[in-house]
Amino acid sequence: MPIHDARIEECASCERRFDINFPKRMQKYQELHRNKQLHLWPCGFLDKGFYPTSIFAELYDTPWEDKPREVFFHSDECEEVYCRSGSFDYTECETCDRQVCEQNPRNGWMLQFRKHTDLGYICLCCYQDEILKNGQPRSDFEGHTIDGGMFFSYGNTEAQDAGFEEVPEFIDYFIRSADDVRPYNQHALKLIDTGHKVISGYERLAIGGLEGYVTMMSKAVP
Repeated sequence: MPIHDARIEECASCERRFDINFPKRMQKYQELHRNKQLHLWPCGFLDKGFYPTSIFAELYDTPWEDKPREVFFHSDECEEVYCRSGSFDYTECETCDRQVCEQNPRNGWMLQFRKHTDLGYICLCCYQDEILKNGQPRSDFEGHTIDGGMFFSYGNTEAQDAGFEEVPEFIDYFIRSADDVRPYNQHALKLIDTGHKVISGYERLAIGGLEGYVTMMSKAVP
């Protein structure tokens, strides 16, 4: 029986091929012949060598993409291998529920997630929306490292558009050690305690945040 509506895809992991229109075709065929007793194997409706079933995932390579990649797999095991077996795992954002690549070389090898005290492990897109609205959690500034914060566009335009202003003493502030972090965090805590929202914008920061330049920005709470 020739098939005219087949849509053949290949598993992103094991390279098996399958017709993703198979379930729809079978449902249509069963409805058409619902008064007959038919016992036909699925292979009777497939080209030889194609597998009848598949699953798919909607994957985002960066948090900023409007539409996902629709990636097909032969089985749950294939999906697990593709999405969760290497440095560039796809992780579910606890705010938007999207499967986002945790660390993507197209995004400068930077981690595309942040751990937020209240929201959990969230993608940078959701994280940016949160800190531009509410500032960073106070706990980000209670340690001895630069915690939280992110790279914005050149000139920190997203933060400035949201009403944040650069704190003069900490513009392009150079971080070399915990001794440099201490005055930065102490000043941020003072601002928060006096009714300000505070965020850190990365200017040039090494992976892991061990050394580089950051800018502190604040916004008075009405």
